[in-house]
Amino acid sequence: MYQFITPISYLPITIPFEEFMFKLGLLGIYLSTISLGILTLLSKEKLAQAIGLVLVLSLFLSLIPNYNVSLWWDFLEIFVFVGGSALGIEYLYRSKRWLLIPVLAVVEFGEIEGISEDFFHTFIDTSFLTLLALLVISGFSLLFYKWRPKRLLISLAVGVPGLLLYLPLYFLVLKNRFMEIIFAMVFPAVYGISLNNPDNIPAMVLLYALAMFLSLALGYYVDLYTGLGFYMIVTTVFLGITGFHLLLYMVFPLIGFYFMNVKGEISPTIKDYIVSIRRYNLKR
Repeated sequence: MYQFITPISYLPITIPFEEFMFKLGLLGIYLSTISLGILTLLSKEKLAQAIGLVLVLSLFLSLIPNYNVSLWWDFLEIFVFVGGSALGIEYLYRSKRWLLIPVLAVVEFGEIEGISEDFFHTFIDTSFLTLLALLVISGFSLLFYKWRPKRLLISLAVGVPGLLLYLPLYFLVLKNRFMEIIFAMVFPAVYGISLNNPDNIPAMVLLYALAMFLSLALGYYVDLYTGLGFYMIVTTVFLGITGFHLLLYMVFPLIGFYFMNVKGEISPTIKDYIVSIRRYNLKR
C-alpha cells in the first residue's frame, strides 16, 4: 500500500517513517513475487511451473533497458495469458466447481482488458463494482454450496477479522462526505478500479470487506488453497488493467483461480517434506 499510495498521494499529511514504509512496500512486492514463483515451481503441473519460472525471472527484467516495449515482452504476456487461462480452465473441469465460472469470467475480463490496453491502447468501459459484486456472490455460493453447519459456523467466525478490517472505513465514508471524496480518489489507485460514480465508494468498501471475510472463511471451510486463491484474485484482478508493467498483476489472478480449483492438493515435494518430519519425530 505504501509503495503505491505515497508517490501519488497529494494529501497534506505526514506519514511517520514514510521512507522506511515505502521501502518496506517495495520489499513486499518482491517477496510476494518470489513466494508465488516458488509455490508454482513446486506444483506438479508443468504449465504452472513454467509460469512460476517466468514470474521469478521477471524480477530481473528491469535490468534490461526498455524491456516492456519489446516484442519478446509482448510474447511473454501472451504466453502467460494463454497458459494461465488454459491452466485455470483445465483445473475447473477437474474440480467440477462450476459455481466458479463467474470468477473465471471476471479473471479473464481483467486479462483481456489489460492486453487490450497494452497492445491496442483501447479501454473496454464496464462497471467494476458489478464485477467485484460478482466475485463476492460467487464466493458466498461456494461457501454455502455444501451444508456442514458446524464447520460453516466456525468458518464464519474465522472470517470476521477480515470483515473488521474494512467495516470501520465503511462507516467512516458512509457518514463523512469529505472522507468519501478522498477515498474516491485513493481507492481506485490502490485497487485498479475506476468508479463512474464517486457515491459508490461505500458500496465498494463494503464489498471488499465481504471479500476479505470470504478469503478467510473459504480458507477454513473449503481448504487453504481456495481461500488463498480468492484473496489473490480480489486484490489484484483489476490492477493489471492499466497495462501489465508488472507481470505480477497479470499472473496473480490466473494462478489464484488455479489455486481455487486444486482441491487442497499439495505438491509431492512439500508433502514428502512433511512426511519425513513426521517420521523423524516418530523415531525420536
